[in-house]
Amino acid sequence: MRHVSLFIFLGLFWTGLSWQTSPNLVALGILCCLGVTLFSHRMGLIDKEGHPIESFKEIPGYIVWLYWEMLKANVDVVRRVWDPQLPIEPHLFRLEYRTKTGFATAVYANSITVTPGTVTVSVDERTLLIHALSNESAQGLKDGVMHRKCLRLEGTSECS
Repeated sequence: MRHVSLFIFLGLFWTGLSWQTSPNLVALGILCCLGVTLFSHRMGLIDKEGHPIESFKEIPGYIVWLYWEMLKANVDVVRRVWDPQLPIEPHLFRLEYRTKTGFATAVYANSITVTPGTVTVSVDERTLLIHALSNESAQGLKDGVMHRKCLRLEGTSECS
C-alpha cells in the first residue's frame, strides 16, 4: 500500500509542478515516478518512517493551523520591531518533547523554526534548544499546543 501511495503522491506532485498534458511528457512523468518508487523500495525507504501514510489525514488540518500561528507570530514580531514600548527579550530555553518518530520530531522542530520569533537551535534525545524573541513567544511553546498537534501527527493522543 505504501508503494502505491508513494507513486500516486509523486505523480500528483509532478503534475502540480509541471502541468504538462502532452502524451510524451506524461509518459515520461509516469516513468520517473515509477523509477523513484522502485529505487525507494530498493533502498528500503518506503516504511512507516519514510512514508507515513497514517499521518496524511492529519496533515491538512495541521498546515492550516500552522499558517494561522505563523500569521499571528508575524504580526507580533512586526509590532515588536515598530513599537519601542514592546519588549524584545531574546533568550534560550530547553523544551522537552515526547514524539517518538523522527517524522513528528522533525515536523515539531521545523514548525517552531518557521514560526517567526522562535528558532530551534538544536535537538537532542528528549529536549529542543529554542531561541525566542520574547517571553510571550516562549510561553506559547511551553503551553504545548504545537507539541500535542505533532503527537497527533504520529498517531499518539498523549497530552503534554
